[in-house]
Formats: sequence, C-alpha cells, structure tokens
Amino acid sequence: MNPATTPSVWRTTLEEFREKAASRDPSVAAVAVASVSAACALSLVVMVLEITENRKTFQGDRKRLQALVEAAVTESGRLARYADEDPAAYAHYMRCLRMPKDTDAERVHRQQAIASALRRATEVPLSAARAAMAGLNVCAEAAEMAHGSAATDLGGAAQLLAGAVRAMLLSVDANLASLGESEFCDQIAAECTELEERADRQAQAVRKRVTS
Repeated sequence: MNPATTPSVWRTTLEEFREKAASRDPSVAAVAVASVSAACALSLVVMVLEITENRKTFQGDRKRLQALVEAAVTESGRLARYADEDPAAYAHYMRCLRMPKDTDAERVHRQQAIASALRRATEVPLSAARAAMAGLNVCAEAAEMAHGSAATDLGGAAQLLAGAVRAMLLSVDANLASLGESEFCDQIAAECTELEERADRQAQAVRKRVTS
C-alpha cells in the first residue's frame, strides 16, 4: 500500500476510526485496533510517571524514571507505526492474491509474491506484540515507583497492553496456519507462546502491585 495515498489512522478522528473498524473494509482489523489501544495505554504510563515525579514526596531515582518515560514514548511510537503498517501489509497481500495466474510463469510469480506478503503480514503483528510486551515491562517497573490513585491507571494500562499482545498474536497464529509447516513457523509459534505467557504474568504482577 502506498503511504502517499493511504491515510494514517492517526489522521482520522476517533469516530472515523471506529466507523472504519466497523465497515466492510477488513484492512483496519484487530491488530490495528490493538496497536492503537496499546499506544494509548503507554500514554497512560507516561502520565502516571510524570505525576509521580512531580510529587513532593517522591524520593526515587529520577534518572531511572525519565528513562522509563523515554522507553514508554519509544514503544508507543512503534505501536503507532504498526497501526498503519498492518493494514498496509494486509492490502499488499490482497493485491498479490489478485495477480494474474494464466501461465505457469505467472502462477509461480504469484505464489512467491503471496508467500512473501503473507510472511510480512505475520511479521508486522508479531513486531507489534513485541512492542506491546516491551511496554508492559515498562509498566511493571513503573508500578514499583507509583503510589496512590495514579497507580490505578498503571493497572489499567497493563491490562490493555496484555490484551493487545493476545489480540496481535491471534493474527500471527492465523497467518502461520496459512504459511504451512516450516522452521520459520515453528520458531514464531514458540515465541508467540512465550510472549502470551509473559504478558499474562506481567499484567497480573502489575495488578497485584497497584492494588496492594
């Protein structure tokens, strides 16, 4: 998909984005929605850290806190890009499916293009899940610094991030099934299992921390 002709989801209003997700256009689907949700969740993390730092009673490591803010902003930025890259990857895959297949050469070229596009459509949500997991790690460390009512937002952010990881990995799983058996698929499947387990553990750890 050509970025010059494809509007970013970040240039739409929330209402437009919601309507796009509910339309018959399948390009804006679970991964894009999950990426937007995760990016916003990390904005909550930044907010809580800044509130924490500005409290007179804060006696923690300010340099470490700022490093966490920077990490949250970085991962949020990555997730914002994946919200656009996933629809682009899907659109490219659909174009490959429509390639001509009248001759043997065309069929070979089409099949190669489909496999490459499908692999890209697998890598994007996996990368998004990695970014959401990295953001969840930031959230967990931030929970060690935040106290009071603001810390509750970290619990909410952690749940949003963990849910985003699971949603993204469902897309990865579906694409792996289409790719068939291979060493690449086996490696990705193993990573998906690990990511989902880690996300659940971190989210529960943050929840326990902020409610204790």
